[in-house]
Parts: sequence; structure tokens; C-alpha cells
Amino acid sequence: MQTQNDQVPNHFDAHFIFQALNQDIHKDRWSIPFIILLFLALTLLLFPITFLYLVGMVAYADLPIVNHSLLSTFSTTKFVLVPYSLVLIFYFYATYNSIQDKKQHAYEKAHFFLITSLVVGCFPFIWYEYRLIWYVIYALLFGASIYYLSIAYLGYEDKKGDFTPMNENNFIRNEDMGIYGFIDDPLSTSDDINRAKLTVATASAGFTLIGFLTKMALHSWIYFIATGNKKYILEAVRFLDALFENKMNQPRTNLSHYAKAILSYKGYIVFASSGLEVTEKSKQLADRARKITREKEFYENH
Repeated sequence: MQTQNDQVPNHFDAHFIFQALNQDIHKDRWSIPFIILLFLALTLLLFPITFLYLVGMVAYADLPIVNHSLLSTFSTTKFVLVPYSLVLIFYFYATYNSIQDKKQHAYEKAHFFLITSLVVGCFPFIWYEYRLIWYVIYALLFGASIYYLSIAYLGYEDKKGDFTPMNENNFIRNEDMGIYGFIDDPLSTSDDINRAKLTVATASAGFTLIGFLTKMALHSWIYFIATGNKKYILEAVRFLDALFENKMNQPRTNLSHYAKAILSYKGYIVFASSGLEVTEKSKQLADRARKITREKEFYENH
């Protein structure tokens, strides 16, 4: 199976590559729908748990300037969102010195959602009759700000996508969060800062897992659609054939998202922004396809 861009003798049996790939994906036609449903079910289960955990951690921040009595006092007034805005500002203050790169993308996004949430938090002053709408919008913006602040606090992601975890000195010990580890010390704000850091450090965990499950569900769905169309399977086979002929270097052959989904889902190719990585599974397939071709040549010559 030859492409116009690869004018070289075909040393690999393309029919064998097709059979091997088709056999590899045939069993998935029945299992993939259940896997997609499982990912979606886990996502729906984790979302309320993660949200309630974040709410609990925010409520745990019994700060000197924003304590539970202040929250209850403002809960029936137009200033109901002001204490939460003060809490959000305090999270940025508490983690400011622990974030190494203030220009990283996550920190800039956190600032954007911070400013947006502060603006939305003022809307009940003007349109108090629509307060439920503003509560929902504010909660989403508040969560997004904490999420991106958590990503920035936990480490630094450079332009290549490499993630550097935060320094060990930033980790918080139990005894740093108040008297006996949980009782607020009224004479000090260090435990308030450490509890704020704990909230920020754990805020992204559940949402990151939800994002991963959602991404896997979407990837599985694209793979399921791709494997239902023989055109994309043949496209993946042609790409593998061209890849093998090009000595495992990326060929000039274009590849659709559906064909990419087939090859990446089955573990033949790892696609990244910097290029592609050929897995051991592809190398083993290439060896078998090469062996089949040599056997055919041997029988034809003898």
C-alpha cells in the first residue's frame, strides 16, 4: 500500500498490517460503549463530591476578617457574596510567595477569574431580585479561579508542557494549621494562611480527575466512530505503512483526527505537540510485517 509522497519499495506487507489492526480493534466494538458510559458515570458521580469538598474547604477557612458569624450576618443582605470575595482574595495573598512564576498561563487565568468573580459579586447590589442567577455564576467563577490558582500553586507548566511540581518546602504539616492541627489560633494568622494553602493545594485534584475522565470519554467516542468507518482504518494502515518505510520517522502523509484516534487509542503511536513517538507495539508489528514480506519474496523467487 503506497502513497504518492513515499516513492520507495514496499518492504512491509500492508495487507498483514490491515489484518493485525482490524483484528486488534474488532473486539472493541462491543466494549467501548460500556467504557464510555463508565467514564460518564464516574464524572457525574465525582462532580458533586468534588464541588461539595471545595465548599467544605472554603467553609473551613475561618479567617480573622471573614469568620462564620460574618458569613451568616451577610447571608440575608445584598452583601452576601462580599465575604466570599474576601476569602478568594485571601487565597491569592496566602499563596503569592509560593508561586514561582507569576506570568504562567494558569496564574493569569486565575487572576482573570478572580477579577470577573469580584465584578459579578457586586451585581446583587443592583439586581438583588436575580440573586439566584448571580449566585450560580459567581460559584462557577469562584471555582474556576481556585482551580487555576491551585494549578499555579502546585507547580509550573512550561511552553513544552513539562510540569515541575512545587518545592517540598511548600508542603504543609498538620501542626501548622492551628492548635492541635484544626483549632484556629486567634493570636496568629499563620494557621489561617496554611489552611488557605491546603485548600488551594487540594482544589484542583477532583476537577483534574473529572477533566481526565471527560477527555477519555470523548477520546473513546471518537475512536468508536472511527472504527465504524473502514475509510479511517485504511487511513491508519497507510500511515503505519509509510511510517515503517520511512524508518520510523514521521512521514509526510496527512492523518485525520479519526485515524489518529485509532492509532493512539490502541497504543501504536503517541502523538504530542513536538511530534510523534513510535511505541514498542508498532515496532513489533513492523517486524512481523517485514518478516511476512520476506517470506513472500522467498517463495516467489523459489
